[in-house]
Amino acid sequence: MGGTGRPTVVFVLDDKGDPQPARIRPGISDGQFVEVVDGLAEGQAVVTGVAGETARGAAPRAGGSPAANPFAPAAPQRRSR
Repeated sequence: MGGTGRPTVVFVLDDKGDPQPARIRPGISDGQFVEVVDGLAEGQAVVTGVAGETARGAAPRAGGSPAANPFAPAAPQRRSR
C-alpha cells in the first residue's frame, strides 16, 4: 500500500493497556486530522496524551486538545530581560 507521508511511529494500547509503538504511513491532513493509509486496524485507538498530566507552564490549547503530550513536550518559555 502506498501513502503520501513518510512512515512514522505512533503508540497504541496492547491487550494489557500498555502503550506499544506501531509504524504507520500517514496520508492527507487538514492540519487537525490525519488520514492513516497503512499500519492501524479500523477503529484502533491511538495514544494522544496522558490523562492527568500537564506540561510545565502550558495553557490549554484552543479547540480543547490537551496541552500536555508526552511524545511532543512543550518548548521552554523564553524570558525577556
